[in-house]
Amino acid sequence: MSDGYTGDLDLRRLEEVGLNALQTQRQLFYDGWLLRVSPGKAKRARSVNAHFNSSLPLADKIAHCEKVYAARGFPVLFRITPFVQPPDLDMALAARGYDAHETTLVQVMSLAQAPGFSHGTSRNGTNPFVVCTVSV
Repeated sequence: MSDGYTGDLDLRRLEEVGLNALQTQRQLFYDGWLLRVSPGKAKRARSVNAHFNSSLPLADKIAHCEKVYAARGFPVLFRITPFVQPPDLDMALAARGYDAHETTLVQVMSLAQAPGFSHGTSRNGTNPFVVCTVSV
């Protein structure tokens, strides 16, 4: 997934954190898959995320997703990551006539310390910057 720094990062967990960080209006869980069905332009908010293991037959699951998105008038978008379950989902989708649409790159780097910020104040006198540390 990366030619650069990954260090001790659990990249599968990083993907899960990214899924949890995005606030969507509507989502469904279906046999280990997360189906996001929020209206709008953000594809991440209206796509199938096959991130977790499942037990149902793959063809049935894909057909179910197609029905869910069709009922809402959305195209069916499957996010394909190095962590999809099952690992050959992209081949199964290609056999059904799906093709790759866009590529998204996720970049990570090690930060020995939080990035430096100027310590100016906003118009109301408060510090405009908030430093947040996330443990993955």
